[in-house]
Amino acid sequence: MNIEYEEFASIEDVFLYMSAASPPMKNTMPVNSYKGHVMSFIPIGQGKSDTYLMIYAKGELEPGIYEFDVQGMSYKKVESVERADKNYFILLTPKRNTIADAALAQMDGWPARRRRRGCGRPDARALPGGGSAAADQGQRRR
Repeated sequence: MNIEYEEFASIEDVFLYMSAASPPMKNTMPVNSYKGHVMSFIPIGQGKSDTYLMIYAKGELEPGIYEFDVQGMSYKKVESVERADKNYFILLTPKRNTIADAALAQMDGWPARRRRRGCGRPDARALPGGGSAAADQGQRRR
């Protein structure tokens, strides 16, 4: 299973993204609150590949129905889906979510793996003037 990530700064941003990405005429979408993250998974692989896009923000919400107002960038918990001009999120808190567990485990180890391969964070030995020690060594070898 391959998981791609898109992290947002707030739950409102996740709801905005999901509202924009939802199919036309669909105003209810599932979202999970799990292990300190509000998230949704969108399958993006076709055929035999299991590729998912995990859209998330750090935070937690109680289970229920949330109405999201795109113009006001705000959400509120409601009792039912009432208006066609609003987007609604059915928020669940699963007891266990194996896809989320795998995604969170991969995500927690991601920066360390990227640093070991020499990419990810900028070189800590940056030189004055915007260069880096690694780039400077590459120029010397030429």
